[in-house]
Amino acid sequence: MKKSEALQAIYRDKIPPLDDVTLHEIKILPGEDTIITIKIDITTLPRELPKKWQANEITTVQLTFDLIRARIEKFDLDSPVSTVNRVSILEDSGSKIMTLASSSDAQVLVIRSSWIYLQSVSAYQNA
Repeated sequence: MKKSEALQAIYRDKIPPLDDVTLHEIKILPGEDTIITIKIDITTLPRELPKKWQANEITTVQLTFDLIRARIEKFDLDSPVSTVNRVSILEDSGSKIMTLASSSDAQVLVIRSSWIYLQSVSAYQNA
């Protein structure tokens, strides 16, 4: 994953696994180099919160990923995407593969791309 410095700066050496997440948004920008943006929410907070986050009493960290030159390989419409709670990122023959799975490990969405970038790390108070 490219541009993960922001995540490393916030979490330091304790970057949380993406196995207790909530899928927040999927956005597809079609074109020659299709871009799929995935937003996920995690509730694992860093040990030391940035001052701005402390002031806002955040409870949720939101990660936004851009998958460039992306192709959807699987989208299980029989499983509601709201059931996604685990994200894995693997490399296969030069491609990056992001898999979103349910708590029962059923693949809900599989995307193959040339690059995966961590576009942003933000936080908010989830009521």
